[in-house]
Formats: sequence, C-alpha cells, structure tokens
Amino acid sequence: MEIIKTQKDSKKLLHDGYAYLLEKEKCDRTYWKCDKRGICKGRAIVYEEKINITQNHSHPPDQKENEAKKIISDIKIMSSSTSSSTSNIINECISKSNIDICTKLPKQDSLKQTVRRTRASILRAEDYNKTIKGEKILMLEKEDIMIYSTETNFNTLRKYKRWFCDGTFDSAPTGKQLYTIHSLVGINKTLPLVYCITNNRNEETYSIIFNFIKNKEIVPISITIDFERAAINEIKNVFPEAKIYGCFFHFGQCLWRKLQGLGLQNWYKNENNQHIIKKFQALAFLPPDTVHDVFNQLINSINDETDEILSDFLQYFETTWLGIVQRGRRRRPTFDIDLWNVFERMERNLPRTNNSVEGWHNAFHMRLQICHPTLQKLLQKIRLEQAATELSIRQIETGQELDRKTKKYDDLNKRLKRIFDSFENVNSLEYIDRIACNL
Repeated sequence: MEIIKTQKDSKKLLHDGYAYLLEKEKCDRTYWKCDKRGICKGRAIVYEEKINITQNHSHPPDQKENEAKKIISDIKIMSSSTSSSTSNIINECISKSNIDICTKLPKQDSLKQTVRRTRASILRAEDYNKTIKGEKILMLEKEDIMIYSTETNFNTLRKYKRWFCDGTFDSAPTGKQLYTIHSLVGINKTLPLVYCITNNRNEETYSIIFNFIKNKEIVPISITIDFERAAINEIKNVFPEAKIYGCFFHFGQCLWRKLQGLGLQNWYKNENNQHIIKKFQALAFLPPDTVHDVFNQLINSINDETDEILSDFLQYFETTWLGIVQRGRRRRPTFDIDLWNVFERMERNLPRTNNSVEGWHNAFHMRLQICHPTLQKLLQKIRLEQAATELSIRQIETGQELDRKTKKYDDLNKRLKRIFDSFENVNSLEYIDRIACNL
C-alpha cells in the first residue's frame, strides 16, 4: 500500500495493482474509490495503516500501471525538491524500473511537460518569499538589494563559522549581481546559505548585507573572498574579529592578468619563465614575516635580462602585494600580506581558495541554462537550491560523506603538505622552488 500525489496535487492510493482516489476523510479513517470512474465501483477504507476492501473491482489489477504511476509521482517529487535538469530527473526515475513498466509510461515529451508543470506550480508569485517547504526565505527587500535565506540557514551559519563569499553577474538579471555566502559544513563541503541580489558592488551594499547578518547575532571566525576592496573594507568594519583570507586562486589570477596587461603572454609560454612567476606566487606559502626578505632573495636570483623584462611586473608586485620602500620605510601595500598569505591555512588544513564556491556558481549557472535570467527564473532556482542545501546539511550531520575530492586534487594537496612540512629543513629559495613546481 502506497499513497502518491496526483497531477492536481490530491492523493492516490496504490494497492495490489489497483489505484484509488481519495473520496473523503472521516475521523481516523480514509475512504477511497477506484480511479476508473464510471467503470468500476471498487471501494476501500484505510484505518490504522490497514486497508479493507469494501467493494470488489470489476476489472483485473494492473501492477505495471501502478508502478508507472509511482514513477510519475517520483518525477514530480524530484522536480520540486532538486535543481537537476529535466532529462536527468526523468532518466534517474525511469532507471529504477523494469523495461516492461516503461511501456506504461507517457512519452518523453509528456514526462518533460510534467517536470515543467510541477516546477511552475510551485512558483506562484505569492510563494516567492517562501521555500518549497513553506519557510520564509525573503529576509530583506530594499530598492537596491534583496536577501534570501532562512532561519535554518542562519542557524547553520552560527554553527559553521568559516565562510566563503563570491559574486557573479551572469546568473543575475541584467544589471544586477548575485552575491552568495557559503559555509564550510562538516569537513570539506561548502554550502550556499545566503543569496543576495544587488544593484551595486559598493561598500554601502556590502555594509547592508553583513550588518543584516550580524544583527541576527551571527559572527564568523573567518571569511574567504577574492580581492574586492569594497567587500574587504566592510567585512573589517562589521566583523573586526573575523580573519579575512584572500583566495589563493584569485591571487594567481591577479598576477596572470598583470602579465597580460604588460604584453608578456608570449614570454610566459616558456616553461622556465612560467616557473619564475610561480615562485612569486609561492611566496604565499612562507611565514608572513619572512616574505619581504625572500622576495629580495628571489629578485637577486633572477638574471639581468629577465629582471629587465619583469621590471614593471616587479614594481606592480611590490606596490600591490608587499608595499614599496620609500625613504627607508616600506609603505602599506594595496593588499596586506596577511590577506593573501596561506601559511596559516596550511598549518590548520583550511581551504586556500574559493574554488568550491566558484564551482558552485558555475554549476548553478548551468542549471539556469541562460545568461541574465529573469528574476522569476532566478528565484525558482534559488528555491530548488535551498531544498538541495537542506538535504545536504541533513546528510552531513548524519554522518554521510559528500563530494569526495578527486584523486588529482587530493594528490596535489598531499604534495604541497609534504613540502610545507619540510620548511624548517630547506633554505627559503629551495622551498618556494618546490612549491612552484606544484602550482
């Protein structure tokens, strides 16, 4: 005996090859009639999870048809609770059935329409401020910003205090940004917990976002972000005790973009030249108080010809990441060493990058299937994503392992950790040379 939902969201009872529609509910009993209306007068009563057939059917049972109805019901459930593509939903649900049952299913186009109808039905305008489960999700609405989250998500942010923030324009309506806050839940899973749709990327916008969260009595231990000055400034203002980590991947991107801006792309194609630049990137793996000294050693180790080619790049690196020396004193850089340095993160086995968040943004954009979606389309996907997040949190907290790292990524981390652990036993230039070989 099993109860499923019909196309019109009412109940249907499946039992012994017959299907029943709900006729009425009275006290603790439910009364059912055969779904072959006008043909069969079969009746049943369910009481205390036991079924009593009160009137026999006038037609034979069809177990295959019931199985097909169950598959369609599963498709509806999956459509409303996941952000998987239409084809993936249908394939996953059908793969559980026998080939014989597939002959009882509607055609593919009809099944796809079922997915679309199901998803459309949960997107009535009055539901946009609620999750699929009916929990409030629109937490703040102003002229320039909307914040979507839930009390469940806020509790998760309170519990898991290492956050990762990133923004994108492609997944937001034209002229807007989708800025998300993720938390490291469990050992290695980052999950989206706050979605912000903003008109701007200025300090005022980030002040609204972070103060709103702070007013919920939520304070992070650390926040990993890219090198966006407006966001960094407001995190410092709102969460002065939180450690701000710059994304190591974005640090490397900044160096590459500078090389491009200086017209050194062809020079960089040479493997030896690549290795030189990666040594500058590897400075991030040194203790912060040794970076200046090793930077000078690295410059002195470069031949005169390369030094001349990289003169503008070296000036940029010193001004932006180290602080240039003037009148015997080192000025403050654009980005402090503590921001882009990863030595502490290596010691604590913390993520060095925002890559998991960038990966989520890429996957989310693929699920949207369009650049600059309408607000309605974006909210649809956010609600589905929230359902998936709630499931992931439940799985993690009940001991299930999600998204194991790939062997390639795991091997790289192990190599870097072995080199990192050897820091005390080798000279600094040899150390960054070994790190650079793995970047």
